[in-house]
Amino acid sequence: VCRKRHLETYSFKKNEITKLKGLIRGFLFPLSIAYDGITKFRNLLYDAGLFKSTKTPVYSIGVGNLAVGGTGKTPFVSYLIQHFKGNRIAILSRGYGRKTEGYIEVDSNASPSTVGDEIFMLFEKHRREARFYVCEDRKVGVQRIVAAQPETELIIFDDVFQHRGISPNYNILLSTFSNPFFDDFLLPYGRLREARQGLKRANAVIFTKVQNSISSSEKSHYLNRVKEIYSENLPVFFINQIFPNATNTYGETLVSSEKVNVMSALAHNELFQEEVAKNFEVTNKIEFRDHHAYTQNDIDGVWDNAKSLPIITTEKDFVKLKELLTENQLQSFYVLKLEANFLENEAAFLRNVKNDFKRFQARKGSLNNG
Repeated sequence: VCRKRHLETYSFKKNEITKLKGLIRGFLFPLSIAYDGITKFRNLLYDAGLFKSTKTPVYSIGVGNLAVGGTGKTPFVSYLIQHFKGNRIAILSRGYGRKTEGYIEVDSNASPSTVGDEIFMLFEKHRREARFYVCEDRKVGVQRIVAAQPETELIIFDDVFQHRGISPNYNILLSTFSNPFFDDFLLPYGRLREARQGLKRANAVIFTKVQNSISSSEKSHYLNRVKEIYSENLPVFFINQIFPNATNTYGETLVSSEKVNVMSALAHNELFQEEVAKNFEVTNKIEFRDHHAYTQNDIDGVWDNAKSLPIITTEKDFVKLKELLTENQLQSFYVLKLEANFLENEAAFLRNVKNDFKRFQARKGSLNNG
C-alpha cells in the first residue's frame, strides 16, 4: 500500500512538473520570436554589406554551430590540427570561461583560468603542431597573429559562426545527431543562436556524436532536411566519438569492466557517462555545469566519496583538475580522451577542404606576383 501511494505521489509530481515546463516554454516562445527578428536583422545588415565582414589575409577554417554548447567543436578542431599539421597553423578562440580579457598567446605560463579550459587543453595536446591564441574580437586577433607571425599559413577558428565580422574561407557547421538544428528552435524556447537559414553560410555540415551506425533511411532524412534549408546540395558528413583507453598521468590503463566513478563538467554530461558505462561499471556519477572552475572543496568532496575507486574524467576537465590533485590522487584519476571519427567519406571531406586551401594559395601567389 505504501509503495502504491509513493508511486501515485511520484506520478502526480511528475505530471505537475511536466505541466510547469509546458507553461514556461509557452511563455518563452514570444521571446524566441523577438530574438529571431533581432538576429535576422543583424544578418541582413551583414549580407547587404552595411556591416563589414572581413576576409582573413591567410587561409582560414571556421568551426561553429547554430546551437549553444555541446556539439563537439573542440575535438573537431583537434582533428583538423592533426590533418593539417604540415602547415604553420594558428588556432584562435574566444577563450570561454577565462578570467582575463583581450589578446593573449597561449604559452607554458598560461592556465585554464587565464585562457579558457578548451584552448588550454588543445595547447597541451598540440603545442608542437600549432600556435594558440585567444581574443574576443576575432578581427583584432587575426591582425595580431599575422603581425606577430607573418609566416602563418592557416588559421582555425574555434566557435566563430555567429561572429560575422570575420569571414573564414571555409565554414564548417556542426550539429549533434541526436538534436539536429533542423528540429530545434531559437533561444530561449530552444537552443539555436540564430535561425536555421544560417546554414546557408556553411561550406559543409557535420552531424556529430552519432551513437550507432546510421540506416539509409536516417541518412536520407538528414540529407533531405539540409537540402530543404540550403536549397541545393551541401556536403554532409556524420561522425561519432572514439574514446581510447582510460589512462592516468603515469600511463597506467584501466581494465575493462572495472568499477569506477565518473566526473565531468560538460554541456551533456550524460553522453560521457553513457560512453564510460559501455566499458566500465559506473558506481557514482559526479557532474558539474559546462566549463565549471574546480575548487579544492570540489576535489575534497569527491575524494571523500570515491570509495577508493578510480575516477574517470575528460581531457578538458583534467587540465583544470590536475593542478589541485595530490600525487596520490593523480594516480586515481584516469582520462578518457575523445577523438572525432568519420563514419564514411572522410577522404571526400579532407579533399574538399585541402583543394579549397590550394586554390586560395594559388590565387594569393598570383596576386603577389602581380
